[in-house]
Amino acid sequence: MRTWAGVLGVCLAALGSAAEEPIDRWLPEGTLFCLSIENPSRTAARLAGGRYAARRGDPAAQRIAVEAKTLLAAAREATVAGGDIWLGAFWELARGPILLAVVPSPGGAAPLVVIDAVAFRCHLARLADAGVLGPEVDRRGIRARAGGEGVGAVFWIEQGGVVAFSWREDAVATVARGLFEGGRGLAPRLAAVRGKLRADADALLYLPREALKELEDRNTDVAALGLPDGITLGVAITLDPDAIDVRAFLFAPRPRRGVLALLDRPNAGLDPPPFLPPGIPFVAARFDLSRLVGADAPPLARSFVRALGDRFALAHVGGEQVFLAEVEREAWMRRLLSAFPGQGGVHEAPDGAAALRDGWLVAASRAGTVMDLLSEPRAPSPLDPALPRERIACWWLPPTPLRRWDDPMGLFAGQAGALVNDADGLLLVHRVAIR
Repeated sequence: MRTWAGVLGVCLAALGSAAEEPIDRWLPEGTLFCLSIENPSRTAARLAGGRYAARRGDPAAQRIAVEAKTLLAAAREATVAGGDIWLGAFWELARGPILLAVVPSPGGAAPLVVIDAVAFRCHLARLADAGVLGPEVDRRGIRARAGGEGVGAVFWIEQGGVVAFSWREDAVATVARGLFEGGRGLAPRLAAVRGKLRADADALLYLPREALKELEDRNTDVAALGLPDGITLGVAITLDPDAIDVRAFLFAPRPRRGVLALLDRPNAGLDPPPFLPPGIPFVAARFDLSRLVGADAPPLARSFVRALGDRFALAHVGGEQVFLAEVEREAWMRRLLSAFPGQGGVHEAPDGAAALRDGWLVAASRAGTVMDLLSEPRAPSPLDPALPRERIACWWLPPTPLRRWDDPMGLFAGQAGALVNDADGLLLVHRVAIR
C-alpha cells in the first residue's frame, strides 16, 4: 500500500505541469534518429476498435496475445528489479507524444527519450519505491539518480511539464544547452516531414541524411540510388479501421541522379494493363528507360527502347514473372516479333516468348504463360481507393495463402501501394488491408 500511495502522490503532483508546446524542439537539429509515438491514448483506442478488435476472437490472435502479455510482464518485473527504465510504462501513463531518439553528444551518439513529466515521474517513483535507485540529486541543473550494484544511473532535465532523460549525462547536457539557447531544435525538420505525411499518424520515424549516408557507405545498392545531400526520410504509420497505412517520404529535390532520376516522371492516372486477371500480384511504374541505354549500345537495343513508352509492369502469373511494356511504335514492334516463329499471336525466341495486346508488349519465359494471360479480356482487381490516384507507380499483393512469419494470424486481406512524384521528393503509400 505504501508503494502505490507514493506513486499516486508523485503522479498527482505532476498533473499540473503538462506540456503545452510541441516537444520536437527538445531534440537537437543534428538528431540522428527519432521515433515519435504521436498520441499513445489515441493509438490504443484505434487498436480497440475497427477490424483489429474483431480479430481478437481468432484463436491464433489469442495465443499471440497471451504470449505477448507473458513476455511483457516478465520484462516489467526484470526492469523494475534491475532499476532500468521500463518503456512499456510510458505507453500506459503518457498523456502526450513520446520521442525515442539518438542524439549527437561529446561522447558520441547517445539514446534519449522525451516524454511528459507525469509518465516519467510516476515510473521513477515505482523504481525508487522498489529501492533500486538512489536519491535524486542536482548535477548543475541536470537531475540524476544513481543505480545500485549492476544498475545504471539515469539523468534528466525537466521543463514545462516535459522530461528528457538518458542513461548518458552528455546526451542530456546537449539537450539542455539547446533549450537554454532558445533554439527550435528538430522542430522545423519534423514539421516539414509531417507536412508530407498524414497529420493523424500514430507513429512517425525520422532519418536524416547522416543516417542514410552510413547505409549508403555499407551497401552499393543504396549508393546506386543517387541520394542527394541534405536528404531526409520520414515514415508515418496510421491504424485506420480497415487497414494499416504506411507512408514514407524521401526528400530528394530536383535535379536527381542515379535511380531516382529514372523515376522523375509526371504523375498520371497509372493503372496496370487492363487485361491482367483479378488476383494477380503486380507492380506498374512509369520511368524513362532511355536513361539506361547509352550511346554505345547496339542500334537494335536503342531502336527497341525508342519503340516503348514509359509505362511498364511486372506480374506473377502461374509461378512465372511476366514483363509488360507500353508500346508507342507498334508497327516497328510487330515487324520485330514477326522475325520469330509464332502461333496465335505469340512469338517464340530462344530465350522466351512475347506478344502484343492492346498496345502492350507481353513477354515471359514460356509461350504458354503468355497465351494463358491473353486468353480472354479480364479486368484487374481494383486498388485501394484511399491510394493517391495520380502516381508514377502502383502495386498489389494478394493475401498470404499460408500463415507465415509476416502474417502469423492471417490478418491481412491484401496489400496495395502507390508512388507519387513530388517536387521535393518521392511519396510512397502502402496500405495493408485487415480482414
